[in-house]
Amino acid sequence: MACLLLLVVLKTITMLKKLQTLFILFFFALPVVQSQTTNIVRPGSYNTPIKEVKFTYNGSTITQTSEASGVTASTNLPINLIHFKLDVNGGTPYKTLNFVNTDVVIRNNNFNTSSVSGVGVYNEGNKITANNKNSWEAAMTNSATTANLLNYLYYDGSSNVPSGADFDILWTKGLKASDYIICGERNGNTCFAITPLDSLGNVLTNATILQFGRCNGSARAEYDWNIGYAPSNYTTQPFVFTAVSVEEFNTGSDVYGFRIDNTGDADPKFFAMSGDNDFSLNPSNPSIAGISGNVFLDENGLTDNSVNGTGIAEASATVLYATLDSNGVVIATMPINSDGSYEFLNISTGTYNVRISTVSGTIGSSVPNVSLPNPSNYAWEFTGENKGSGSGNDGNPNGILNTIVVTS
Repeated sequence: MACLLLLVVLKTITMLKKLQTLFILFFFALPVVQSQTTNIVRPGSYNTPIKEVKFTYNGSTITQTSEASGVTASTNLPINLIHFKLDVNGGTPYKTLNFVNTDVVIRNNNFNTSSVSGVGVYNEGNKITANNKNSWEAAMTNSATTANLLNYLYYDGSSNVPSGADFDILWTKGLKASDYIICGERNGNTCFAITPLDSLGNVLTNATILQFGRCNGSARAEYDWNIGYAPSNYTTQPFVFTAVSVEEFNTGSDVYGFRIDNTGDADPKFFAMSGDNDFSLNPSNPSIAGISGNVFLDENGLTDNSVNGTGIAEASATVLYATLDSNGVVIATMPINSDGSYEFLNISTGTYNVRISTVSGTIGSSVPNVSLPNPSNYAWEFTGENKGSGSGNDGNPNGILNTIVVTS
């Protein structure tokens, strides 16, 4: 009877070098950058032309093959994007962007939260103001990742805002040259600038700053596409959008975020998109805490005192899951990637456990029991787990690695 051994290795890594415990430094000194080139993005200059926008609204799917000429509707309902189609080659076929980079953090928040006013996030009739730091940062994180085109950052009669950069957005998955930034603004008549950042939140000094909207420009003409829908608090001012390739930052490096300087008190909406993959294959940001690991088929077990082998995602054609828990409560769960890897990104300081099983966990519920397939002709079993790189194991082969400490 053949016996196949399923060996599970769970690793915490920093992405800079492999460590047994993950230590990430969250706070930085951010110098003022001088003498960088600034390019003004507008139709025909540095943008990639939009040729089609598809979204859902009030139960209907709407496909726009030309931009609206005015205001179709003002609404507190979401405009949920399905895709943008871009003209990347001077004609058809157009490139379809249908993946949104959905995990960001807010850093370097320069708002004086005790006194700033007139700044917040507007979402379906609700305003979350910047003077409530935690609530605003959570709302801004959502705004930068949601496909709702009317969930945006607003500056209305603002006061006590910084004279320079306002805040940073960092993605847990960096952007490559083939990815795109989508930037919009209510009515398109005011401007803001974004400066690209590296994985540690530092300005890419060799890169180009991109400015959207002419600071004294005319309404809507500075942007490529009017969707024709306006938020309910500005019923005559629809949202307009422009797409720009990450290549326009003119850096040979991956871009992990950008610094926002809202010079003109614009009401912007911005997020990152791809037409190639869901960003899972993009580089992970080492300055944002995470836990990653691999599941191996190790046919020699621990005879070499090492957790290794060929990465696998299934056992007997049954999907394997990695589940992250803390104090017995499921924090996150995911199917193992095809190469045997998994990642839990953007997690808080704490102590965690990871378990591998054919049963996925339910977030917020108690952890499930570990299980593996047991066909009649052979059985699967765990042979060991190891935290960190190198030889060794945890001495208790059960598909669970305990006490993974994540600190700041």
